[in-house]
Amino acid sequence: MQPLPQLIQNSLPYFVPEDATEDSVHTTLLADNIPDALATQLVLFIPLAFGRAFLQKFPLEFPPTFTLQYSNGEVVKDLLFADEPVYLAAARVAEDIIGKGAWSETFHFEVAAWSPEVDAFSQALVEGFNPETISLSALHIFGDIGPRPAQAD
Repeated sequence: MQPLPQLIQNSLPYFVPEDATEDSVHTTLLADNIPDALATQLVLFIPLAFGRAFLQKFPLEFPPTFTLQYSNGEVVKDLLFADEPVYLAAARVAEDIIGKGAWSETFHFEVAAWSPEVDAFSQALVEGFNPETISLSALHIFGDIGPRPAQAD
C-alpha cells in the first residue's frame, strides 16, 4: 500500500465534486482497494486536518481530543488527535501545501469545507460573532473508525 501522505494526496480529488458525499468518497476509496477502516479514517480525518489548516489564520484554539461513540452505544472520551496517524499525516500534507503557497480555494478549500469545525466557524461568522470570541468544542464522532494504521509513514 502507498504511504499515507501519498494516499491522502491521491484521495483529495474525491472530496471536490459538487455531488460528493461521505458515502461516495468511502465507496471510491474501497474501489481503490483501500481497507474499509482506513477509508473511513480518510473520510473523517482529511477534512478535519485541512479544515484546521485553513482556520489557522484565525485566533482559534483547536480541541486536542474528540469523543467516539460506537454504533453499539459505547462512548470513548478524550481520544487525542495526536494519536491518530491518518489525522497527523493529513495535517502534514495540508501544512505542506500551505507552506509551499499551493493552497487553492477551488480545490483544497473544498476539502476543508467538509470539516464540521469550518462549518461551525463559518456559521458563527454569519451570525455576527467576532472571530476572536469563537471557541470550538471537542468533536463527537458517531460510528466505528476501526483499527488505526501502525504508523503515519
